[in-house]
Amino acid sequence: MPLGAELRSFKNMRMKSNYLIAAFAVLAGATLVTGCKPEAQSEEKKPVTTETNLEAQAEVDVEARVEVKKSYKKVETIEDLGDFFPTALGSVRVSMLGGGTHHDFDRWFNISDSVTISYATTEPVNYTTNLTYFLEGIPEHDVLYLCNNSPMTNAEVNKAIFDFADNGGGFLLIHPALWYNWKNWPEWNRVMVGGGSRKHDKYGPVEVVIENRDHPIMYNIPKSFVVEDELYHFEPDPEGSPIEVLASGINPATGEKQPVVWITKHPKARIICTSLGHDGSTHENLAFRVMLQNCMAWVGKLDKVLADEKAQVVKASMEAAKAP
Repeated sequence: MPLGAELRSFKNMRMKSNYLIAAFAVLAGATLVTGCKPEAQSEEKKPVTTETNLEAQAEVDVEARVEVKKSYKKVETIEDLGDFFPTALGSVRVSMLGGGTHHDFDRWFNISDSVTISYATTEPVNYTTNLTYFLEGIPEHDVLYLCNNSPMTNAEVNKAIFDFADNGGGFLLIHPALWYNWKNWPEWNRVMVGGGSRKHDKYGPVEVVIENRDHPIMYNIPKSFVVEDELYHFEPDPEGSPIEVLASGINPATGEKQPVVWITKHPKARIICTSLGHDGSTHENLAFRVMLQNCMAWVGKLDKVLADEKAQVVKASMEAAKAP
């Protein structure tokens, strides 16, 4: 049965997602890790890792995805998200840069996130760990997704990323890329992130609380949900770009509260940062997956699509309120 058809049933979503992601990883030769601290992944020898994620994306049944019928009920719990995943939102070309240490980049970013995003765009999603190939592809894409913590020592790449921002490009900056990774490139954290992290809580439960449900990225996300993750401690750069927090993470054990999803205010680019995403507890969480699709659509400037989706939810809610 095509993957798109299987995803029609929300009740089987998580079980089948776990199985399929594991299956794709095995086929791709990825190392499967069950602990919260995966073995560090080394820089890939292949210049571009399209075989892995494109094989998984090829299983996406576009017709089934487009034909999913929605009830557009107001989202209050994670179960309600069955109406919003999978969803084809439009044409956005996404290029992903991964690689580094302390994360299973191939399993959770290359395979899992590329498949999640591929359900929302009609274009293939490209992933690489090679800076040269990433640089060559920048002009051909609408959105850059960075999840790497590997060295960024190529000045030409760094300049091209900033040029892409100055030309109004879209950015999704995920988990590893929000650390203070690069002493040689402080402008990254200052301009693109608005700060960064140097420490995090021990891996464990994090309650994600949406701070602004009126923003297009959050309109169909539950007001709160729980994942197992690392709660990053955000340190703003005193001279950095201002941020707008869309969601906070709370450590139930300590009460510690930190921003986990925010917009970095840039004069031309659209930038979304999320410090969530250490492993599968987050990447396979349905609320995170729908939010990731919304983020892709927003930074990819599919505002009308998101507005139309929101209008349908409001209309359905009003009709439900009028019903006897």
